[in-house]
Amino acid sequence: MLAECLNESRMFTTTVSPKILTDFFNCKLDGVLKVNNTRLFAYLMMQLSCYNYIAYEWQSVVAHNKLVLGKLKGEPLTRTDLSSATDQAKSIYPKGYEIIDKYIKQLKKG
Repeated sequence: MLAECLNESRMFTTTVSPKILTDFFNCKLDGVLKVNNTRLFAYLMMQLSCYNYIAYEWQSVVAHNKLVLGKLKGEPLTRTDLSSATDQAKSIYPKGYEIIDKYIKQLKKG
């Protein structure tokens, strides 16, 4: 279901399969994912963290393991990049947040 969410919201420059997503969350991704919208990615991760689906320290994990490339620089997102994007996403919801909210609501239902 989460892969569907990422693909529908066009979060990354490539289509994400459940296997890629599993490898991502296990920090065993063969390569990296390139994000289309860092704020939208931060919003998703923030929501997953709020409902205890992922660790609260997700920013450090993503940055340390160099799992996601920024769209503009093409370099791995740092903890600072992710922290800034999270702060921005809290004050101004990123375009596409409704898609994420819809899937998070389904996840909560189980």
